[in-house]
Amino acid sequence: EGAKAWQEEDFTLAKQEFDLALRVKKDTTAAQNALYATINLLNDVDDDAEIKALQDEVVKYAKVLFSLGKNDAVYYKQLLFYASQGVTDIESSIDELGYEVRESENTIERSSKTVESSKERYEYYATGGGRRTSNSSTRAKQAKAEMEEAQAEVDAAQAKLDAAKTKIAALETEAKKFYQESLDICVEGLKYNADDADLSRSMIIYYLKLDKMDEAIASAKANIAKDPQDAAASLLLAQLYDQATDMSEEVEHKDK
Repeated sequence: EGAKAWQEEDFTLAKQEFDLALRVKKDTTAAQNALYATINLLNDVDDDAEIKALQDEVVKYAKVLFSLGKNDAVYYKQLLFYASQGVTDIESSIDELGYEVRESENTIERSSKTVESSKERYEYYATGGGRRTSNSSTRAKQAKAEMEEAQAEVDAAQAKLDAAKTKIAALETEAKKFYQESLDICVEGLKYNADDADLSRSMIIYYLKLDKMDEAIASAKANIAKDPQDAAASLLLAQLYDQATDMSEEVEHKDK
């Protein structure tokens, strides 16, 4: 029934039939077919909740295949793909909040300067500095009003900045769970597919996302050791060294 449904491109029925077969007996063919039927269903789904449910099903079938000794790299890459889908929205939110942070910092810097200049003008006119004129009092009031308005802008921007940073910290913690999950998938996949370049590159990427530069460099070196003629691996190692140098210089600059 499952095979017939597949031929007719009724992937919902095909998935149900292969899933039923799996419940009767764990079988690699049924698990593979259920997995690919689910992937086909994903291509036609728009609802976020349905997408998440189907992605979870893909992960489930991949794990069944692993339990049956099917450790092909393609299944680990499927897991990586769907794990990365889960973190995409989080990364987008972090980027958007990053704009808020920069905008708030710019407002604080600009309005703080206005506060200082208005304060100086207020003190100048309020204390009778310079030549006393009939409108000194008016100018003092204007300067004070400008100072208070600018200070209110600083306070509002600071509150917005603090809130954005708090949200970013929480989102980064959540993102790191996905990064660690993805890294674990790469490490496990490479146990059975040691020469798979895609898994190796992905592992290095997730080491970097988790701020594990030493591990990333060690992995890049290991890839070169496997194939000294791999130009892409050598280029990646050079880029990692450059990035490590930049990070070191940034830390030194902050310490000064």
